[in-house]
Amino acid sequence: MIVHLGLCLLVVVNLLFVHVTGVVGVAWVLAFAALALLAPLMRRFTDCVAYRVLWSTAVLALFVALVNRTLVQGVGRMLEGGLILAVFCQVHLVNNIGARQRPDLLLFNSFLIALITAFFCQEFVYSVVFVAYAFTLLTVWRMLSHRESGGSTPFGTVLAEGARHASIVLALTVAAFLLWPRDFEREGFVGERFLQKVQSVGPSDEIRLANKLSPLQSDRVVMRIRGQGEIPTHWRGSTFALLEAGAWHATTMTQEIVRFDQSTRIRSLDAPWHEEARGSWRRAGAASGASLQIELFDVERGRLYLPDDAVRLTLRDDAIEIPHIPLADATFAVFAAETGESWQRLAYDVECSETVHRPSSWTPARMQAWLGLDPQAVPPEALDLALRYRRDLPARADAATVAETLCQRLRSSFAYGLPGQAQSATNLHEFFRLRRGHCEFFASALAIMLRTQRIPCRLVGGFLASEREADGTVVVRARHAHAWVEAFDAQRGWFALDPTPAQEAAAAPDSWLGALFAEAEAVWTAVTGFDERRRKEAIAWLADLPARASAFIAAHPSVALALLLAGAWLWRRWRRRANTAVAEYRSTLRRLRLRLAPGETPRQLLARARNDGLPASALDRLRAATDRHERQRYRSPPPSRGAGAVSPAH
Repeated sequence: MIVHLGLCLLVVVNLLFVHVTGVVGVAWVLAFAALALLAPLMRRFTDCVAYRVLWSTAVLALFVALVNRTLVQGVGRMLEGGLILAVFCQVHLVNNIGARQRPDLLLFNSFLIALITAFFCQEFVYSVVFVAYAFTLLTVWRMLSHRESGGSTPFGTVLAEGARHASIVLALTVAAFLLWPRDFEREGFVGERFLQKVQSVGPSDEIRLANKLSPLQSDRVVMRIRGQGEIPTHWRGSTFALLEAGAWHATTMTQEIVRFDQSTRIRSLDAPWHEEARGSWRRAGAASGASLQIELFDVERGRLYLPDDAVRLTLRDDAIEIPHIPLADATFAVFAAETGESWQRLAYDVECSETVHRPSSWTPARMQAWLGLDPQAVPPEALDLALRYRRDLPARADAATVAETLCQRLRSSFAYGLPGQAQSATNLHEFFRLRRGHCEFFASALAIMLRTQRIPCRLVGGFLASEREADGTVVVRARHAHAWVEAFDAQRGWFALDPTPAQEAAAAPDSWLGALFAEAEAVWTAVTGFDERRRKEAIAWLADLPARASAFIAAHPSVALALLLAGAWLWRRWRRRANTAVAEYRSTLRRLRLRLAPGETPRQLLARARNDGLPASALDRLRAATDRHERQRYRSPPPSRGAGAVSPAH
């Protein structure tokens, strides 16, 4: 019974793994948790034909329902369906393990769930669940091992063994983190072979608004930004002007080329870049803002990332050898692959301006490229929502006021959700119905709403730069990929609008428990971001530890002496602590309500219990405990020739 309860608890922990990813809804988790916890009661019906038929029918119905939902709603729900089937497999096994069946498949499946969900959640809460999983898995493993050996080990001893083994595993895991730092600039085998085929990180030539797979929250470093002054948060890589057939298409023409699409003339309204010298460009505006140094590790994407107020770009080191071409939207194309060399890093400097880049000349005819809409791509809800928000403004409100109002209303009325997440939209029509989706849906919705109000705009793809290290360096990771909107105003030129709701700022902890949790999250963030640079810092800290310890002893001799005495006392106490066999033997005596007489040995007590008529089952338990006690404590147990055999007095 205890073993089955342990297996049920293991399934519940697996459900927690799935829940913290945010992919599977709470309703599924609660339903499966109830089935897992009721398993000890439901197993009594496994021999009933009606029960087996009903259970098998439910399994088939669930599988058909998940397949049908994937066919109807697209592969965006495939991840959710896969995780649901994985945890249901656990529930199925725990409800149908017979007396002759070994739960090896359940243990192996639980390990796969823990491994797979690690790709979709690297938050601190996952580490908490992982620690609970390690203790639960190894305790259940010890239960099964003792059950197979036929022994009657007390439950407390099994818990102690499981805790000891789990502590060793967790210690080895921590050592692996410290001694084997992750290389965030390298994609890795999985990413090279599979992951990059199902998701794109950062700007690309196309943004499709349907059938989005769940993105992996990768910690791979894309950029490192250092500098003086305020570091901008939005870094542009591509802009998208045309919305056709449910996809945005990038603005890829160069400054010197005029492109025609559907008889619409597309000309740049951005301040153009002019080459000052080899590897250096400049455009209109005084360099009065931040001066930044950038290291780019995502060279193969073919784009540089710049803030919208950049006015000077200077390549550093060997990056001058890579061909760069300024595009009409003030971004830069990079042709590193055409040099025949493998570029792992590209360094450049950027200077920003505090002044506004006003367009030199523009006409309404030139705006048509930024107003085009594909009627099939415009949900009716977008037009209705734009009209409703617009009616709340004065009739003579200028375009900038209307654009900022629509952006603010969209940000406050909709919720953010990752692709593939429960109740998260898989296409633009669902986005307006569910009012929940990712940044590309927010940006697309705002751009469509603006264009219905005859406000020129475009989509922008890039990264958010908000993660700051202790030395002030801003780190941009693959999971910081973002999309937003730029609207055009005759006086201001292009200005950014980000309709995606920002993550809520963490409130100040109102209790010691909240403060402890916040500190643990900070430690976990440092662990997940532990790279080669931080490893060198940790080694230097350890190398300096003896010098700091000597300085501490010299400054606080009384405290050092007290710590030394306390350590010696704990060591002596630990050395005298009874081993597990002694503890198990004492526990057996308490259960059988027996007590060693003064001067009586365990073997003499066994003989006395036999002579007193102790029941056979209890006598067998006492004999097994006595043998284990002598084997572990004295290493040479006398052969058991019967219950009456007595060893020499100890």
